[in-house]
Amino acid sequence: MLRGWTVKNRRKPARGLNILQRRELDRLVKKDSLAKALAKNPDYLLEFECRKYGVTAHWYREQEAKQNGVCALCGRPERAKRNGKVKRLSIDHNHDESQYPRGLLCYRCNVNLAVLEDLAWCAKARAYIAAQGF
Repeated sequence: MLRGWTVKNRRKPARGLNILQRRELDRLVKKDSLAKALAKNPDYLLEFECRKYGVTAHWYREQEAKQNGVCALCGRPERAKRNGKVKRLSIDHNHDESQYPRGLLCYRCNVNLAVLEDLAWCAKARAYIAAQGF
């Protein structure tokens, strides 16, 4: 029954468009929807990101002000870029026990800290380096 519904209600490609053109059209529709959401609420993307960690955009801004806009670990501003723009600081949280946020980190510190939190991997890395004679 579900199969019949899926076949009958499948989204049909626009006439005369190949698959690449259809994908581009879909991308533009999504981009337009995002542009409308951002026009209504400039903090839309920030709120979306914060929701994953159970915090608000207000918390993020307060934390950013407390840290003077720099990483809590290295003390530098964010340097990583995405689509030509500097990314915002990442929300650091404990992966093991809860999603409770600890602070804001730059991309580099956030990635490295995630690796260090995996104690089994760190032990293997130490053993590997010791075996190589370093």
